[in-house]
Amino acid sequence: MEAPNFKSVLRSRLMDGMLSSVQGPSDCWNVLVVDELTVKIVSSACQMSQLLDVGVSLVENLNKSRQPQPKLTAVYFIQPTQCSVDRLIHDFELEKAPLYRTAHVFFSSKLPGELLASIKASPTLIARLESLKEVNLEVMALESRTFVTGNPDALEVLFGEHAESTQNYNRTIDAIASRLTTVFTALHELPSIRYHAPKAASAQQTASEAARARLAQRVASGVHARMSELHSLPGIPVNESCDLLVVDRSVDVVAPVIHEWTYEAMCFDLLEKDMQGEQFFYTTKTGGGKEEKKSALLNESDVIWTELRHLHIADVMLRISEKTKEFASKTKSSRQAQEGSAPSDMSTGQMKRLVETLPQYREQIRKLYLHNEVAEQLNAQVNARSLNALGKLEQDVVFGDAKSKDIIKLLGEKTNLMQQDKLRLLLNYMATHPEKLDQGERLKWIKIANLSADDINVVNNLEHLGVMLEKKSRMAKATQALSWGGAKSHQSRSSKHRAIDGEWNLSRFQPYLHTVLEELASGNLPEEEYPHVRNSSGEGGARQSAKPRGVSVRSARTARSSWAKGGGASKTAAGDDCAAISTGDLALHQKRLVLFVIGGITRSEIRAAHEVSKATGREVIIGSTSLDTPAQFLANLQNLSRLEDVEL
Repeated sequence: MEAPNFKSVLRSRLMDGMLSSVQGPSDCWNVLVVDELTVKIVSSACQMSQLLDVGVSLVENLNKSRQPQPKLTAVYFIQPTQCSVDRLIHDFELEKAPLYRTAHVFFSSKLPGELLASIKASPTLIARLESLKEVNLEVMALESRTFVTGNPDALEVLFGEHAESTQNYNRTIDAIASRLTTVFTALHELPSIRYHAPKAASAQQTASEAARARLAQRVASGVHARMSELHSLPGIPVNESCDLLVVDRSVDVVAPVIHEWTYEAMCFDLLEKDMQGEQFFYTTKTGGGKEEKKSALLNESDVIWTELRHLHIADVMLRISEKTKEFASKTKSSRQAQEGSAPSDMSTGQMKRLVETLPQYREQIRKLYLHNEVAEQLNAQVNARSLNALGKLEQDVVFGDAKSKDIIKLLGEKTNLMQQDKLRLLLNYMATHPEKLDQGERLKWIKIANLSADDINVVNNLEHLGVMLEKKSRMAKATQALSWGGAKSHQSRSSKHRAIDGEWNLSRFQPYLHTVLEELASGNLPEEEYPHVRNSSGEGGARQSAKPRGVSVRSARTARSSWAKGGGASKTAAGDDCAAISTGDLALHQKRLVLFVIGGITRSEIRAAHEVSKATGREVIIGSTSLDTPAQFLANLQNLSRLEDVEL
């Protein structure tokens, strides 16, 4: 099955559905005018060279001062907000001196009636308005299976202390639902919508707990209501054609903080200071010994990155060595460049000389040199921060094989641990061992881990994500369980997170959403915990699809190296992740599956979407309000309550 590309879907929506439709003769150029949201949408899917191909010579920001271009037509791609409409009207308010010759206006979502009335009330704009349409596109494509709605503060706004009483609360929920809806208009799909639901509420439940418990339902219902309004749009099917599941960050608070050992996750975690978006900055030495600063994009435009990104770091090193050996053996000149070394033992300098002696392979070897450099930097970080020992303990903590005394021992032995790494280890422990943090324990951890007030604030704020830190009365426990989906949400992650079979001790952990995706793809996701959105008649938003037969999901950890190898780990043959799919229900396997997480996703969860799609034969797309690194998640977690409220 050819890998689908959500980014290309968005690009087609922008290029074919908007820009190409207003493209003039080959000698005529247009100006594309965007706002703070739509510029991110365009840049996530299109390069400037692609915009030039459809007649766009200039991209300008609606909210900044612009030079008049009276001979050019402007294509506005803007949000349907009062501010954007006011700016649009202002651009043409001078009848004899408009900013542009004419205008095509495309709104990113539905235009409210009052704003349409404002446009109609501007005769100078109407005189130069050639078209006005709704594109219904308000998400950013991060890669082939991933999108975000651009709400990076969603965790703070929706889960923060007394969040439900703030002005931004309802506004943010509405914005998320509106933007998520545009995913399905872009895909030309009508979703069957489900959401993660807690069990019945209790009279003792606080207002904040009740509001957080309804978050996924409110977003899911918002999408359902908007799709009901848009079902008559061209291309939207009459019957439900894909599955949407809405959950929030509280379903798994371990995944954002545990150290991942796959290539992509490690790059954006351990090398964060050298990353700017997808751009990696590094220093290399020239032939004369001078240092030269370089940068490279770590994204799907790099075929080697795409091949390596979801592999364990040990596998990455082996693959790089194999590829180097393959290139080195292709020509006589490459063997001369080896200076007598075995290809598998080539140094970074020898690899660099290969670039100079093999022009026909220069780009491929340059990429190999880049990834060799990245892998070496990752390995240096692992050693400098004692992450092997810490990572193994994290896995043991999650699966119930380690206790607090093991954490205390590690903190005493490894004095080079970074403070953030200590905090992440402690968060893993608290999230998987609830009701362990009374006042005495809090003081003990402050001393042992040298925790600051900010650190304790982060730990305390786990409670805003449903983690019980302190022992509570029996009534309080019942209330908490009713509010947050029962014991399953708070049991030790040794049972919630499934350990995968494989070679690497440091990669037993799988995000909980991996299991959720598998169950949804196979038709086994429990209706009581993940109900469908109901119509006003009380009927379910969709009929449960028949269960497929013959679907098996297995780990794909290859067995080639002893690096970080577990003593008794079971081995699987390479390729076992390509599970056979029976002919039981082909319709189910042809339906897209979209998982949306309120409050941010991790790169390990993106990997889960790729793995489940490959294993089950279903196209899986994952989205969220943001894509967060561990450091970003910690910062967001810290903002859930005020520091002055922390008890030390």
